[in-house]
Amino acid sequence: MTLLVADIGGTNARFALAQRAEPKGLTLTHTETLRAADFESFEAALRHYLKGVDAAPLKAAIAVAAPVRGDWVAFTNNSWAFSQIQVKADFGFEEVIVVNDFEALAAGIAHLPGRYLTLVRAGQANP
Repeated sequence: MTLLVADIGGTNARFALAQRAEPKGLTLTHTETLRAADFESFEAALRHYLKGVDAAPLKAAIAVAAPVRGDWVAFTNNSWAFSQIQVKADFGFEEVIVVNDFEALAAGIAHLPGRYLTLVRAGQANP
């Protein structure tokens, strides 16, 4: 299955297609960075990206530079805003997951190999 992944900020909209790689993980293809200022909306940028790839992803995982509360996503550093439900319907996705970009970064830390981590301060974890 092909998954659309995106990192959408105020300046750039980064898109890629992801496919499962064995034994676990994802392989990214068709990466593209678009300037947000070149598009009137998130949907316009997404539509432009999808025209250039030969795939119809069934699911989308989108990290955004905005608070994510409920269905409506309004960016804090550009004029874009969208409904998650409407994006799902308009683009034919079976599932759309939208998270704040800092949440996406934090979730990824657990999957980094130890060689990419640096101890900042020793201490005991507080469960």
